[in-house]
Amino acid sequence: MTESLGKLVPTNRAWKRSDLDVNRGWEVSFSQLELAQLEKAAKSLPADTSQWTDIDREGIDAPDLDKRIALMRAEIGDGLGFSKISGFDSSRYDQDMLHRIYWVIAVMLGNVVAQNAKGELIGYVEDLIGGRARGNDDRGYTSSDELRFHCDGGGVSALFCVRQAPEGGENAIVSLFSVYNELLNNYPEHLEVLHRGFPLYLRKESGDGKEKGAVTDFRIPTFSETEGRMTAWLNLKLAELASEVADSDYTARELAALKCIEEIAERDDMKFSFRLNPGELVIINNFALMHKRSAFKDSDDVSKKRLMMRLWLNLYDAPQPVRAVSAVGVGFPGVKPVIRAVAQTTRDQ
Repeated sequence: MTESLGKLVPTNRAWKRSDLDVNRGWEVSFSQLELAQLEKAAKSLPADTSQWTDIDREGIDAPDLDKRIALMRAEIGDGLGFSKISGFDSSRYDQDMLHRIYWVIAVMLGNVVAQNAKGELIGYVEDLIGGRARGNDDRGYTSSDELRFHCDGGGVSALFCVRQAPEGGENAIVSLFSVYNELLNNYPEHLEVLHRGFPLYLRKESGDGKEKGAVTDFRIPTFSETEGRMTAWLNLKLAELASEVADSDYTARELAALKCIEEIAERDDMKFSFRLNPGELVIINNFALMHKRSAFKDSDDVSKKRLMMRLWLNLYDAPQPVRAVSAVGVGFPGVKPVIRAVAQTTRDQ
């Protein structure tokens, strides 16, 4: 693979929506044998979840599943940039078993990193703020709001649907390499700004709530290249907040570049929209794709509220991007990693 800035990305990494109807490498459904090996490995995990972090792919005895996940890892890392797993009957499993299954899949893919200041390795995506206006430091996954196109921390994000909302909550992904090709062909005036990138707002997750979060003292390039391999990363909301919080207005060219990226990404011919059903997982390369979520209306029944489980990880043997992009791949460093930090509620039953 040889890719360089200023040239069209020729691989299937630069897909558009219609390409996914032809190239179905993103679709995964485990065979009965693979599923049996997954369940056996999940049941063999220690009762003490603090010991799960000592387990890697070498500690999982599931040879057929390992071959399937190796193919997924290649597709996520070097192909379309995502995999969508279907076929789980999540009603067969209690919450503990769902955590176990999720963890086995994750550690067979890569190294899991903390996704928040609590050190959570498995986080819950659910509405915790009950529809109130979300502040700058409310993480998007704690609300029912629409989440605009963004990349997460970690090289890869995974979402496992436990329960879906009655209305809304649709996901969408877009290839940033396809966006890059569109920019190169039709809007090259924005590329210089995007190669330079934007600072990032770092939300404040603890404290008295009065102090604002920090802004990085470096810029994260939207498009970058190392050793013949392109990387793409952008979080639209956090890039905009960086300017607002630092009281340092972006130039007209910077604002135009952000607007152009979002307009291209939102086109129906570019993005792939889907609705995760209970038991389905989507695994997304944060260094290749942006993702988003529509607003949702939750159930009034606490036991039926929308619930997704989320993981951030870095694929085994993945090439390193430029330093500024690598910085977001480490997740939340310096925190004690735990599988799940907060007490489970009736929503988890």
